[in-house]
Amino acid sequence: LHDQGIVHGDIKAENFIYTCLDGHSTITPVDFGFSFVLNPGENTRETIGKGTRDYLPPEIEIGLVSPFSFSSDIYSLWKTLLVDFTLDIPTLRI
Repeated sequence: LHDQGIVHGDIKAENFIYTCLDGHSTITPVDFGFSFVLNPGENTRETIGKGTRDYLPPEIEIGLVSPFSFSSDIYSLWKTLLVDFTLDIPTLRI
């Protein structure tokens, strides 16, 4: 996705589908309701209120107007894997 300039904006386990056909496994992202395309040369986009709170980067989770970027997706993917491996959703303590 990122190679095509797409920021998903709502990375979490529920937004992936796993399929296995003839021994070949595929994991496909779905639910592009919060996604957007960054224009060439654009690295971030200012936005408010997108994504699932438990998976947002801290600066966005606490309500700051913060730009979404490829880094936002990477953080959300990290948190998704953390939840999958620990079966716990860590929350931000302010």
